[in-house]
Formats: sequence, C-alpha cells, structure tokens
Amino acid sequence: MSSLIRSSKITLSYPIFCADFDPQNAGLLIVGGGGGAGRTGVGNCLTLLNTSRREEISKIVEIDLSKSEDSVSSLAVAQSSDTFLTAYAGINSSEDEQRAKENRHLRSFRIDHPLKINGQVEEKPQEGSGKTTALSQASFFKPSKAAKKETYQRVLRLSPPGEKSPHRIAAIASSLAEQEEIVIFRAVSAPQKSDELGRISLGKTEAADIDIAEAEEDDNNSFQLAYCTDSAVYTVEVSNTSAKAVGNPGLIHAVPQNSRSSKAKLRSLKFITPEHILLLQNKPQRTGAELLILGLNDPDSQGSIVLRKRLHKTTKAALHLDVCHLSKSDSTSSRQTAIAIASQSGSIELLSITYNLSTGHLSKFSSYAFLSPSSVAHPASITSLRFSHFNPPPLPITSTTKPQNIKLASTSIASTVVVHTIPLSPEPPPPNTTPRFILNPSSPISTAQTALSVFNALLVIGIGAFLLQAFTEIRGGVPPYLGATDWLSPRMRELIARPYMFSPEGGIPRLYPDTLHDLVRQHVIPESQPQDESQSATKPKAIIVRQDPSTGNLETEVRPAQEIDTVNGQEKIVKADTNGNPSTVRKWEDLSADERAGWRTKLKEAGQWAEGQGEAVLKGVFFGELAGLVGGVVGGA
Repeated sequence: MSSLIRSSKITLSYPIFCADFDPQNAGLLIVGGGGGAGRTGVGNCLTLLNTSRREEISKIVEIDLSKSEDSVSSLAVAQSSDTFLTAYAGINSSEDEQRAKENRHLRSFRIDHPLKINGQVEEKPQEGSGKTTALSQASFFKPSKAAKKETYQRVLRLSPPGEKSPHRIAAIASSLAEQEEIVIFRAVSAPQKSDELGRISLGKTEAADIDIAEAEEDDNNSFQLAYCTDSAVYTVEVSNTSAKAVGNPGLIHAVPQNSRSSKAKLRSLKFITPEHILLLQNKPQRTGAELLILGLNDPDSQGSIVLRKRLHKTTKAALHLDVCHLSKSDSTSSRQTAIAIASQSGSIELLSITYNLSTGHLSKFSSYAFLSPSSVAHPASITSLRFSHFNPPPLPITSTTKPQNIKLASTSIASTVVVHTIPLSPEPPPPNTTPRFILNPSSPISTAQTALSVFNALLVIGIGAFLLQAFTEIRGGVPPYLGATDWLSPRMRELIARPYMFSPEGGIPRLYPDTLHDLVRQHVIPESQPQDESQSATKPKAIIVRQDPSTGNLETEVRPAQEIDTVNGQEKIVKADTNGNPSTVRKWEDLSADERAGWRTKLKEAGQWAEGQGEAVLKGVFFGELAGLVGGVVGGA
C-alpha cells in the first residue's frame, strides 16, 4: 500500500520543531524552529511552504526571528482566507526581557501568500513572494519567580474549523514552570489577556497533550476540551460566551499501575467523536506502544477502554499522533478517521477507524500502511506530525472532479520536512455520485499489485524447480519423470548424462560414483589372498561393466556371484534381462586384445580407470558386449 503514497522532501537551514497546515488549503504548510537564544549561529525562523505539488516542496516566505529569543516551540494556523493566513507561535522572549518585564510567549503573525484557496497556482511562486506582518505578542502564563526562567509554551491547540461554530478557541499548556497550567482563550487574530476564557491549574504535573472538539449540543459556542498527563485523562466543558467559560476538570481515565517501578505513559490524545477519545500510550521500559479508544459514558463517571490496538513490532516507543476526519456518508452516516503515529525509530504507521453516527458503532482499527524509516527519509528523530484538513469536493461528483487526497507532514531536528500525499477512494465507487472518501486498504491497484507479485514469485519458484528436476535427471539423481536426457544431443548425452543411480528394486545402486578400483577392493577377493573365517562366510560378489546400447554410457553393477553361471562354455547372468534373455558376460582375462583396448578407452573416458592403476585391478571383473567391437569379434569367431 505504501507504493501508492507519494512523498516529497525539503531541507531548511534550521532544526524544525513544529508544523501545521492551513485548514482551508492543503497546499500551505507552515513550519517553525531554530537554534534558540544562544550563540549557535543558527537562526530562529518561521517558513511558509508550498505543498500543492506532490512531487516537490517549495518555500513561499521565510520569517527570520530574533536570535536573542527562543526558538519556535509550538505552532498552529488560527485563521485563513484566499490570500492570507494567521498563525500562532510559541516563542519565549529573551532572558533580559523576561527578567525586566514578562515572557511574551504567544506570538501572532499574518502571512499574505499568492496561492489560491484550492492549493493550485497559476505560476510557481518565487521565494519571498509572500508578505509577513507581526500582529501581537502576549503573555498568558503566570510569571516565574525562579532565578532562571525556563517556562515555555509546550502545547498549542485550536478547536477544529467548526461545522457548527465559526468561532474557534485555543488552548496552550506550559512546561518547566513552577506551577504548570493550561490557558484557554478566544482564537482571534491578535489575542491578548482580555481574550482569556479561563485556566486550569495542574500543579507540578505537565499536560502531555490537549485536544478540543465541538460539543454535541446545538449551542454553537460550546466545546469539550480533553487533556492528558503521563498517567491520567481529563475533560473540561468550555463555553465561548457564558460567565463561567471553563468548567471543572473531570477525571475520566487513570493509567493502571502494573508494578511498583513500571507504569505505562500516555503520550497524546485526539477526539474521534465527542464520545470517543483516542489515546497513544507507551508501555513500560520501551517495550512497545498501543492505541486505546476511551469511551465516555456518563459525564459524572470515568470512561472505559472499548478498543485496543498494539502498534507495529518495531515501535518500541511512540512520539507523535495526529488524525484526519474524512467526509461523512449522507446515506449511512459513517465517517472514517485517518490515524498517523510516528515512532522513535523514524517510522510512521497509518491506520483508520470508522464511526457510524446513527448507530453509534465504532469499527476496529484497520491498518493502511507502514512507512519505514528509509521511506520516511528523516536523518534524525521526528519532531512533529501533522495531517492536512480534508475538504471534500462538492456533491454530486462529476467527471471533472479531481482525485482526492490528504497530506501528512513530518519534520525533524535535522532541518528536514517530508510531505506524504495519501490517495483517497470514493465509497461507494462510481457510478455513485454522492460517495464519502476513505482510505481504502483493499484498493484495486493494491490488489492487482499483490496478485502480480505472488504470480511472479510462483513463476520463479516453478522455473527453478523445473530446471533442478531436469538437471538431477540428467545426472541420474532422480527418476526420469521429464525425460530430460532425451533433450540432449548424442554428444552432450555422452559427456554429461548418467543413468538413474538407484535400481527399482530395493534401492541397490546400478551406477556407482566410486571408481572400478574401489569396487574391486570392496567386493572382489583375489584368489591368491588367503581367506579367514569371516571372509569365507561372506558371499562373494561379481562386478559387471556393460555399455548401454541406446546411450553409449557405461553401467557398473554389483551382483551376487551365484547369479553368474557357465552355459555352453560362456558365462551368463542367470537372472534374465528386460528382454527375457540371459545376458552374456566375460571376465577381463577372457577378453581378446582388441576388446581389452576398447574397454580401456571406454573406462578412461568414463573416469573409472586410469593407466597408472594397471590392468591388475580389472582381473575378475565381468564385461558385457562392447557395441561395434565385441559383437563383431564374437560373431566372426
């Protein structure tokens, strides 16, 4: 499936810590980071990237920030239109400003850009073609009384671009503070202290992640905020208009303690529906990671884990989580959510889950793709992971409707940005004109590719098995099922072919790999050698060498001596051959000089005898008729 996903990459001049897509335009991605307030020589920057082309990423505008201030720690697009976007960034003031005044950690920027709202460009924009305006700097966290000011804005989240509410809210969470807190405020273009809706005190515990969803009520200004620490999940009701805008946090889940020293840790959370929260949890001692679906029951009681999914076996610890809610089906009220998880090794795992709004049924997790570290291509640890927002095309779709996709951006501390373009499939497929769009693990292209790969593998295995069978037949290792020896020319058959090494009865070898000298030593007892009792008890054997009249190959056979008898003055094998006639054989000593010369030549060609061994080793060996020589000599006698 990963073969359907296209990727593009760009390397910037500074380490990147955060990123976000324009919610109205998947062709715009803003990233931020930098070297911090030190003398590293690496600047602090915000960069707006053009990701509308799936084969490349290009810079539209780069904002150079003060080197005396901290790097960009968190980032989100708050507002957007056809020609500009407004982004929030977490940037600490310089140490001198923090000591003298306050830490204005929340910044707001307006960036004008030449891209159209659909992400298409009439002409590729040149770097620097955008215009940037700093809108505001605000301080929401309580001032630190510590000598060394280390508090920074760890988390920045906004409510989704509402289907019901046009007014968004934002939440930020502190880190390394004396007293950790979450501050909720209205997401206006230039937020100030007066836009604060409320705050949640966390004491010494940091918020690992925050997510915001629209409340189920018809009230357009009601939201549900969820946040997690390492060990617990809480929800808070938020109103954009009421006097008490932020309610009291309610504990809905606590991570169970497995042992005294080890405990799983929550890393991130996302709303799947207002009643279901997706949790990313790392197991103790880097033994893996898993996804949990937390079902929210009664508002006054804790939720329950309704679904659990173990992540890929190579994921020892997960770092980042993001989701993308796809289009809803008008006929079935089903909606799929795409899920992405980045691991410590640099891999990205993609899954999906479907929720039916009318029945309340939640499907199981469905694996879509696993992107290995080599395919993600970040040289260092992933620092952020962000989906684009999916804006479905107008219905009904027509022949002019373009293929739909979503984008997934990841960044690294090694200054790299990688954007994966993930195709979506209509469900139901054409000719239906009012489909929803989904990640489809069983797409026809994927199925065809898998079938082709399996067919190619089976073809290679089949050809290899065929060639191996043919070779072993020619060399006499297996029975001749294919008749491969007959495919050879007479010359090649004489050089390399061997008859089947095992006789049909009892597996007695017909053609030995041993030389004739070895067989004589094993089976023939010279008459001049005295026999002891053990030798006399052993039945003597007769070695018979014959030439196959059809192939010309030599066959060496070991027979019991009692199967050879003298008939009319000639020694014959008593057991009939395949033609039903006794086979005539003669000892070496009984052969004529011409016959011996012919046999010596044949034995040397077959590697059964050498001149240096002498003819003594051939005494007592029986020989059949040698084609073209022995028959003629005997016939003329």
